[in-house]
This record gives sequence, structure tokens and C-alpha cells, in this order.
Amino acid sequence: MAQERPAPPLPASEQQAAEAALASNSELRRLESQIAAKQLELRGAAAARLPRADLVAQYAMLAKFNNYTEYFSHFQRNNGEIGVSFQVPIFVPGVRSATAQGEADLSRLKIELANARNRIVSELAESLRSARRAQTAADVVRLDLEVTREQLSVDLAQFQEGRQTMRQVDEARLAENDRWIAFYDAQYALEKARWNVLRLDGGLLDSAAKLP
Repeated sequence: MAQERPAPPLPASEQQAAEAALASNSELRRLESQIAAKQLELRGAAAARLPRADLVAQYAMLAKFNNYTEYFSHFQRNNGEIGVSFQVPIFVPGVRSATAQGEADLSRLKIELANARNRIVSELAESLRSARRAQTAADVVRLDLEVTREQLSVDLAQFQEGRQTMRQVDEARLAENDRWIAFYDAQYALEKARWNVLRLDGGLLDSAAKLP
């Protein structure tokens, strides 16, 4: 019977594979970081246009001189003041245009993120379909090889009995050789398709570590 080299395992489900792919994709992480930074930038620009209240405090300690006590009946060396300062921005140069540009950049980044997510999920779905087609093709080729090998065994037995010619046996051996080539090609295609799935869903390193 044909010996198959173990191919990398596929994810348990397409949904699980899609979630893993979205969670591990570096392009998505980069876009999400840019969106977060742009949102902070817009919040800072909005805050610059809001009224601001600052707590103001002042403390002074005066030296004690005799002439102070002569003129002031209630002289205090320790003096302090506390209050609140209000600032109401009336015109902040460049804030409006910077805000409009920032909002446009944020919208563009969100569109890029959505497009990237859709592309990754679509590529993964197609990769899974290719892996399933490769598995089906490999199964068919394996069965064909097994039938060809069994037929060669029958031809050899009949040759021993004088019921087959050497030419017929050689033709059966050539057919078996062709099936072996097709078998290894199918196995290579299957492994390649499965590795591509694992590359897309971020499971490539984990699966490689588990292989013998």
C-alpha cells in the first residue's frame, strides 16, 4: 500500500481559521494602531477648542522687620492666595483644517482596515477550498496507484504461470511507475495547499513544530 507522508493538519473549522487569521495578521495590527493614534490626535485637537480651567495658587513668606509692626497692627509673615484661571479659546489657528484632515485620514484608514479584513478572509476561504480539492485529488491518485500495483501483482503471477509475456509485465511496471509519480505530485500539491492555509491563519510555526 502507498505510504503517505503526514500533511500539516487543517483548522477545525473555517470560522476558527478566519478568526485566527484576523488575530495574527500584522497588516491588520498596523492599521489598528494607526487608527488608534489618529483617534487620539483628533481628541487632542477637539480638546484645544474647549474652555480650560486652571487652579492658581501663590504663597509668600515675608521677613519680619520692626517697621512693619509699627505701621500694621495685624502683620502676617505667611501669605497665600488661591484661585481659578479660566481660558476660553476664541480662535485657534489651524485646528479646524487639521481636524478635517484628521477625520479624512481616519475614514481612509477604517476603509483600508475593512478591505484588508475582507481580503484576508476571502484568501483564506479560497485556500481552504484549494486544500480540500487537493485532498480529493490525492485520494483518487492513491486509489489509482493501489489498483495499478494490484494489477502488476496479478500480471507477475500470470507471467510465472506462462500466461503473460514479459512485454505485458514491463508495460504494467511502467504504468505503476507513472502512478507513483502522480501520487508524489498529488502529495506535494496537498502539502503545499495545507501549508498555505496555515500561513494565512497564523498556525504555520505551531504546526511545523508538531511534525516529526
